[in-house]
Amino acid sequence: MKRIIGALAAISMLSVAPAYAAVSSTCGGSSCTLTELISGETITIDGVTFSISDFFDTSSVALDTDVITVTGSSEPGKASLKFEATPALTVMGDLDFLGADFTLGAVVDMMSPATITGASLEAGADDLAISGPGVSSALFDVDGSFLEVFDDSDFGELLSSATALGGVSMISALGSIGLFGLDSSSTASLTGFTFALDLDGVPEIPVPAALPLFLAGLAIIRRRRTT
Repeated sequence: MKRIIGALAAISMLSVAPAYAAVSSTCGGSSCTLTELISGETITIDGVTFSISDFFDTSSVALDTDVITVTGSSEPGKASLKFEATPALTVMGDLDFLGADFTLGAVVDMMSPATITGASLEAGADDLAISGPGVSSALFDVDGSFLEVFDDSDFGELLSSATALGGVSMISALGSIGLFGLDSSSTASLTGFTFALDLDGVPEIPVPAALPLFLAGLAIIRRRRTT
């Protein structure tokens, strides 16, 4: 009888496809500092693993990557990374510049049927701010398509942009952030922004297809024990 139960359980487990409905990181929890990601830690969302490489600080003063937290989140059909600086990155006057270039990679788990069908970049109304002539911006080049958000004294404000992708299993996006003023009275600040990928075919948490068979087998065993 124990053999029968074990066999039925094994059959039911074989029918379970991989499912992804959680956010995790090698830092613990759903977040890493930018410093941790630069050093090789990763964040995984719905079977898509994000990493950062080739980080280069272009600032006139050192950029403190410890104050930038990157948090993963999952919505149906979307995996998002929120970059948030606490306190906000800020430059004053026209002598200093804060900026960095880096590569953001995203790879779909080889066991997942999901594909990446789009990418977007968004910022809240207060996430990018300037006072006087200046620029606060974030930019990603995703396979030749430019996503950007900015507050710019010459070009105004842009808080979202998006692009379609052709159902790929990985991307390598060239990211850049930049803040600078254009006269001695200028102030530019950046609190954060959100980079997101549109996903198609992410498996939901499944009920094993063989579960009815397993339950039916248990019912037969109970009937035999009572006769």
